[in-house]
Amino acid sequence: MFRSGCVSKLSMVVAVTLLIVARARGRSCDEQADERWAAALNLRTCDSANTLTLAEVVGNSTALQALADQFDVEPMSASEAQCLLNNQKQPAVTANLQACVPLLAPPVNATGGEKRLASLGLMHEPTDGKLVSMCKPSMPCKEFNKFLANGSLAASAHECGALKPLVKALASWNMQQTIAEGFLFQNSDTGRTDNCYCTRKDGRGIRGPVFGPIYYVNAKLIYLLGGLEALGRMPGCRVLCPAGNATSTCDPTPPLWNLFM
Repeated sequence: MFRSGCVSKLSMVVAVTLLIVARARGRSCDEQADERWAAALNLRTCDSANTLTLAEVVGNSTALQALADQFDVEPMSASEAQCLLNNQKQPAVTANLQACVPLLAPPVNATGGEKRLASLGLMHEPTDGKLVSMCKPSMPCKEFNKFLANGSLAASAHECGALKPLVKALASWNMQQTIAEGFLFQNSDTGRTDNCYCTRKDGRGIRGPVFGPIYYVNAKLIYLLGGLEALGRMPGCRVLCPAGNATSTCDPTPPLWNLFM
């Protein structure tokens, strides 16, 4: 009974998303979409890698709550969120959330280097430590899309008594728009690369995790799981990739030793 009900709800969400994608116009690097959704959450653009959190950028909890209010969803209870993050009935989903969430919203005890990488949308690849985009194919935050689409995340949420807020979060119009715009981005030629980026008209690039629509989707899910405190730990000041040609715009291989000082 659960499976059919859950799948029908998610199918409705996916169907609406695909309809929006089909009608969407413009290229994968939609600068207007980027600006619109970055502004919606007061995500700033800075000149260099930084440790500024969203809470620090907006300045106080009242302003942060005002940003969260636009999500029109209540966070999961602490017990629901803990269940979802530790549900051994869905080990793949659990492992994915445990790996991805700290990248998107570095914990309080994260190093300065880890927080700077978040502002760049970068992570260390687990196998060899290479710096790659968080949305590189096969990395946790990219793999999350599979669990979202195949019903595994919903199944885990159901088992934890948290399906209702998850479905409400996914079914909102704002979420449908941002998911669609993120889908176009991630399925573009450069969105499928290790650097997962798009290039603006000025030649500077935007990595997926700090591309406005994707940042908005991530922020809503982080808020759902961890409330205002977790939302406030997300990077508040992103960094664009340096200007260059289409193949090297977001190359993370130049010296980044200063990130960890």
